[in-house]
Amino acid sequence: MRATHLLAVLAAFLPGACAPWHTPANSRQTNIDHSVLRPGQELSFRNRNGSVIVRWKDDFVRTYVVNGVSYTTRLEGRQEEFEGRNGIYGGALFHTKADDRKHPPRRLVVEESRIDFDSTSSMDAFLCESRDYEAWVANSDGYVAGYRENPQRNQIRVSLYRFYLDGKPARKIPDRYLTEGAVSSPRPAR
Repeated sequence: MRATHLLAVLAAFLPGACAPWHTPANSRQTNIDHSVLRPGQELSFRNRNGSVIVRWKDDFVRTYVVNGVSYTTRLEGRQEEFEGRNGIYGGALFHTKADDRKHPPRRLVVEESRIDFDSTSSMDAFLCESRDYEAWVANSDGYVAGYRENPQRNQIRVSLYRFYLDGKPARKIPDRYLTEGAVSSPRPAR
């Protein structure tokens, strides 16, 4: 009887105990659904600061190739929506070593999310508010990306978004705060 009771307690407790600590089980799928890349995809872009390739490794792992140097890091799912974003992100609490180990570790501040807007003016406001820390590029499929390095903080910042307007991918991104450059749509990773 005790063994049966113990097995019942373990069966109820173990799935929750094994779930990732950073992503509640009920929000895990939301984070994946609100991320930009899907299995096997990559997206590349360039702006005035250089070039970046973002590669999907698994639902919460990405490789960032920044000006030819590759960094692989685990991201976390947002537990609550943050300024309209509910995807995945990686904070600057730790340094990430370059995959080749020849380059010094860097603090990666990365984010990937779908963002739903109700108007082009709200898109414009988002780009305006963040223009001091990102050099934005966009395409006609609603993909918006930014990259910047901060040597004083030993930090690389990469943001990858898909803008939606009224539930559909935004075809026209306001360009007042965009910089010279280009962003591809996701494609199979090479």
